[in-house]
Amino acid sequence: MKRVEQHVIEETHAQFRALDEMALASKNLWHLANYHVRQVFIFEQIYLNNTAIFQRIKRTQAYEALPAKVANQVLVQLDKAWTAFFKAMESYREHPERFGGRPGLPKYLHQTRGRNLLVFELGCIWKADLRLREIAVSQLGRIVETKQQPHAVHQVRIVPKVDHYVVEVVYEAEEKRAVSFLGSQ
Repeated sequence: MKRVEQHVIEETHAQFRALDEMALASKNLWHLANYHVRQVFIFEQIYLNNTAIFQRIKRTQAYEALPAKVANQVLVQLDKAWTAFFKAMESYREHPERFGGRPGLPKYLHQTRGRNLLVFELGCIWKADLRLREIAVSQLGRIVETKQQPHAVHQVRIVPKVDHYVVEVVYEAEEKRAVSFLGSQ
């Protein structure tokens, strides 16, 4: 089963500024991709899926500001948001009484304070540092130490909060079965 180990990164952390700049770049990519998807959807009634939007923005400054695998994860996040919107609209059409109002299109984040989630798949995590139980990722370097075995780590997510970041190390753990101490009498 998948588990998450969390680490809080405060403003005093050596990598805070670099994390903040990368989360801002992620927000900028979200805005650009969402703008394209919204415009085509509103004016042409066509949904640009993950692949179509990638073809439109792969050579932009916003896309190239992030490692390619991280940028692709931003596009995956956007695709999930739009898919959820379409499911909500379908449900709204069938049972509008279950909603407080019509579902809205996926939104933009705040222009200056907005930050977006960063997802680093295994290909973006430095294996040599992972063997030393340190999490180091593309364009950022070493961020935190982990307690997890190198082979168990699957993904690192950096979640923006109001005044700090949370680094989530996603890993695979063995499922432990609960033992019942209630015997038959």
